[in-house]
Amino acid sequence: MYGSLQNSILSIIQNTPAPAISMSVTELFYTDRLTYTITRVSKSGKTFWMKRSDSFGGDFETRVYFSQPKSKWISKGGRTVLVGIHDPYTDPTF
Repeated sequence: MYGSLQNSILSIIQNTPAPAISMSVTELFYTDRLTYTITRVSKSGKTFWMKRSDSFGGDFETRVYFSQPKSKWISKGGRTVLVGIHDPYTDPTF
């Protein structure tokens, strides 16, 4: 349960820096965490695009937006994204 408990705690972090190109980000799954790099930021600063930091992601970009009601960054898949944090984790039990 290390991953899911820690990810639950991480998902409530609200004070994250403004996104900038080449900044690290971490997407939270139930127990795993994947790391990405920001490739583009919108003019408004409320949307950015990211690519996987490892070789498994290919050239695909994922769009991330800032959710005003939740006060956090949300990926296209609905998962929490932490800006400025590079913290990969793969749960070995799955």
